Amino acid sequence: RGILIKSGKFLEICRQITIFVFDKTGTLTSGEMKLTSIHPEEKYTEEELLTIAATVERSSPHPIAKSIIEEAGRRGIHISDVGTARHIPGKGIEDTWNGMKVLAGTREFLEEHSVSLPMNFQSSREIADGNETEVLFSKNGKYIGKICISDVLHSDTKETFSSLRRLGDYKFALLTGDNRNVAKSIAEELNIPGSMTFSGLLPEDKEAYVARLQENGEIVCFIGDGINDGPALVRADLGVGIGSRANTLALESSGVILMGKGLSALPSFIQLGKKTTRTIMENIGLALFLNMFLIIIAAYGIINPVMGAIGHQVATMAVLFNSMRLSRYLPE
Repeated sequence: RGILIKSGKFLEICRQITIFVFDKTGTLTSGEMKLTSIHPEEKYTEEELLTIAATVERSSPHPIAKSIIEEAGRRGIHISDVGTARHIPGKGIEDTWNGMKVLAGTREFLEEHSVSLPMNFQSSREIADGNETEVLFSKNGKYIGKICISDVLHSDTKETFSSLRRLGDYKFALLTGDNRNVAKSIAEELNIPGSMTFSGLLPEDKEAYVARLQENGEIVCFIGDGINDGPALVRADLGVGIGSRANTLALESSGVILMGKGLSALPSFIQLGKKTTRTIMENIGLALFLNMFLIIIAAYGIINPVMGAIGHQVATMAVLFNSMRLSRYLPE
């Protein structure tokens, strides 16, 4: 069924979950991002900015980097191998291009490095398309332009949310390192309340949010697939990684990995976990009942010790056969 479960305890915890917390990029969205527009400063052309961007992003596993590199390849732009990129999760990348320091990432990342942005930058950011992510670039401390990337919900995301809502009265939260407009747009499509939608988060912020939920008594299932999700996946009561969009750190940090079917397999796993717990309770009850029955009739001399031993084995087989029904269980 395309679900890898690392321990039985992750099945048992399914019936206790109270909230599902989702990462956005590559988990709820397709992760197959497309470069929509390039906005270089006056002294640069689109090709020059794209060349610098592709060179800086060349070693990043993030879907945004992939979309930039693919566009550069489509335009026949050569990507230099000079320089060693330094990745700062949730913020951006620092690299060297032709001997000059280049930064790529969020507005906050560039501001941390004292890069001055255009006076009209904030207003243009606010009116940007809700599904677009902006990547800003600077060279030697000067802003040189931005690239806009678009992403859409994965084809199975809405159906997955509908299935989860049918399974129980769960809460839902959305965490992303992306900007507010993008987070708001995705949350509205999935009917996630604004109070449970958080943007501009670093990996440690996601982990801290999960920890706060747990302190408030919530049993948290966190679903993610990126390098920025590792700490939150470990912290959550149940960490679920998306294996079909594999990231080594996310998969190593996850207790459960959804393989071929991706996010659409999540409701099936939750149902399987609940069914497994019910079967365990049935087995305990069945074993206690049969053994107590054998003890009572043996005490009254109705059966001899040999028959008692045979009866015990029959009780064991009954529990075994009841458990075997799980192998034929098909979630709705």
